[in-house]
Amino acid sequence: MSTNADNKAKFDYIYELDIIRLVTAVLVVLYHFGGYPRFFRGHDSWRTPDQAFAFLPNWTHAGWVGVQIFFVISGYVIAHSARQGSATTFLKSRLIRVLPGLWIMASVTALMRVAGGDSLHAIAFAWLKNVLLSPVGPYVDGVVWSLVVEVIFYGLVVLAIYSGRYRSREDMVKWLGLGLLLASGAFNLLEFYAKTAHSEGLYSLLGRYFWNLTLLRPGILFSLGIALSRLGDGHRDIGTKLWFGVAVVLSLGQAFLHQQVDLATNWAGMLIFVLALGWMMIAIFTDQGTYRLMPHALTKGMGQASYLVYLGHYELACIAIAALPLGLLDSFNRVPLFLAAITGVLLLAFLVSKYAEQPVRRHLARLLLNRR
Repeated sequence: MSTNADNKAKFDYIYELDIIRLVTAVLVVLYHFGGYPRFFRGHDSWRTPDQAFAFLPNWTHAGWVGVQIFFVISGYVIAHSARQGSATTFLKSRLIRVLPGLWIMASVTALMRVAGGDSLHAIAFAWLKNVLLSPVGPYVDGVVWSLVVEVIFYGLVVLAIYSGRYRSREDMVKWLGLGLLLASGAFNLLEFYAKTAHSEGLYSLLGRYFWNLTLLRPGILFSLGIALSRLGDGHRDIGTKLWFGVAVVLSLGQAFLHQQVDLATNWAGMLIFVLALGWMMIAIFTDQGTYRLMPHALTKGMGQASYLVYLGHYELACIAIAALPLGLLDSFNRVPLFLAAITGVLLLAFLVSKYAEQPVRRHLARLLLNRR
């Protein structure tokens, strides 16, 4: 272990990551806004020819890689948080981070969908699946699938901590990351082979959502985040660098493979991923970034609100846009409407974060972790 790693026993909070989180959430918002229907008819109407914001360029579809960036950030953060405390404490702290915002936004979305005419029985069932993070939908809000994957990753970390088979917690994190690299890397290579060899049956099988739940598809992204954390801690040996490089290549291959709108959009997704990763590396390795231009409380608030931007934009904005009079959509300039929708999503996220989610999180922390 290098001297730098020895000296960096405590994880320093990186405020720039909060800004990256918010920008990444906005990327996902743009991806979904690009496919919003003019008339709300449920999930099946998404990306119909009759779109509310058809003027958005094709590259906004590449905002899908925002989910991949979130997984990389998660791998980085969990690599540090898993090194301290018991398995129970780790799991409690992660659930305190995830559940309050999920419960609040799922409830608001469910109420709006019922008010919009959806079946109360169906929405109540979907709401229950949301709040319990069921691995099987339908959900009241479609973006919840990625939170299910996150929690499964947390569960894997908890199992690794409970096993007690490692010399140190840092050693556990390393082998967890390498295990994900090997297993997920092999899966992604097999999926790439099925795609390029035109093996439609195999590619269809490997494309199922089930493989996300096993972490075989997204595991490479968590592994990349863990490798990045080790590099940031001073582990600059050839093995760690090779790990990082292989994870980057496989992650880019995954981004290219699943962006199938057109070739230009595929390359745009890969470019966005590379830029985000470079931004993270600058923040982690040099402690430089745009956060120095604003108060720390603001940047931390941006990071906290980013989660609610992600949770709250998909159904809520779609329902709100569909509720507008048809004549307004047909005649009104849609650029101001688009800007108003983006502003509304951001404002709602900041307000819910400050006045609802954060108080609930503090209460749960006092209750479960005895934090004052």
